[in-house]
Amino acid sequence: MKANQKKSKKNAGYSLIETLVSGMLMVFAVTAAVAVVGTGTQLGTSDNERRQARAVIRSMFEQSYDFRNFNQIPASGTTVEDVQIDERMGNPLVGQLTRTITTENVVTNSGTTCPAKKVALKLQWTSIDGTTDSITLTKMVANAQ
Repeated sequence: MKANQKKSKKNAGYSLIETLVSGMLMVFAVTAAVAVVGTGTQLGTSDNERRQARAVIRSMFEQSYDFRNFNQIPASGTTVEDVQIDERMGNPLVGQLTRTITTENVVTNSGTTCPAKKVALKLQWTSIDGTTDSITLTKMVANAQ
């Protein structure tokens, strides 16, 4: 009778501790997977915003001035304006555009000094996640005669 009362290892079930440990491992695994997906989505959104901002700032640069005409570019100054760029999918990109123009003297390859204008456009915006990001494009135009 005693032989029949003993459980063999084949028929033994999982203990409560084994069940709890496996449940905790599953919770950690699912939490890690959710975190990875969330981070990937956030990085993709940030990359799309930067790509969009880069395209917008290049377009604004070309529309602002004729860089072949030195005299058409103002001598110096800074202007700041609020901008909103509509995005095809999702939220629009809202921020500030800062134009800064400075006049400097540069040395040419031949060793002479000539005036030059440095034009910088900086687009700064707040991302969907609340962080501030910016991109700056600078061009230098010399009046080499």
